[in-house]
Amino acid sequence: MRANIGTSMAMGAIYQMRRAVARRLREIRSWVAAIDTWWRRSRERELLTTMSDRELKDIGITRYDAQYEAHKPFWRA
Repeated sequence: MRANIGTSMAMGAIYQMRRAVARRLREIRSWVAAIDTWWRRSRERELLTTMSDRELKDIGITRYDAQYEAHKPFWRA
């Protein structure tokens, strides 16, 4: 009987550790996703500055709109 109590306590500790690790992994994935979004946003805004007026017209924005968007900080949508 005594061995069972120790075993169940160890299993409980393992379960808690696994939950903590899973929680940390979710946090890390969330940060990675945010950084990926910021990087893509920054790159796309940079590309806007290289587009011709014709290309900008094709996507429905003006040169002013492109410059405004390009100068936004990467974290701002």
